Amino acid sequence: MAFSLNELPPRMQKQALAKMAEEDRQRKAKQQLMEETEEEGKKRSKYRSSKVTVTLPDGTEHTFDSRKEARRYEELRLRQQAGEISDLCLQKKFVLIPAQREPDTVGKRGGAIQGKLIERECSYYADFCYTENGKTVVEDVKSPITKTPVYKVKKKLLLYVHGIRIKEV
Repeated sequence: MAFSLNELPPRMQKQALAKMAEEDRQRKAKQQLMEETEEEGKKRSKYRSSKVTVTLPDGTEHTFDSRKEARRYEELRLRQQAGEISDLCLQKKFVLIPAQREPDTVGKRGGAIQGKLIERECSYYADFCYTENGKTVVEDVKSPITKTPVYKVKKKLLLYVHGIRIKEV
């Protein structure tokens, strides 16, 4: 049922016009944001950090998730050159819970057939891992907003399974 705005009482006309103006303003703001995002060619990161690419000593490039993480890498690299730490590695994987599979079966020709995957493995990727005074140190560059519930559980699992505490920087 269509009706004209003029058929409404003056008070309701005023409300309808205000509502239409507000919806129009929101639509224009949304469109402007989309155009700005398209101009940048990418959408903003989850924690509003900007990725930084650094050339490693071996000539390869590594992209860090934030400027803070890239700065920490430079500090650790200098410490390694000074001999304070050794075996510096990036994004080392620690398996916290292995993949869960159904039991293997024997195929028609006698070969083993791997069981169906029930649950994927649960892993933790450390930002940095190095040896200091004979002990393995695992570091993660964190800010209060990146200490998510998932991170907190993985931190506890790493301590329980591997006996390693994460050093938060």
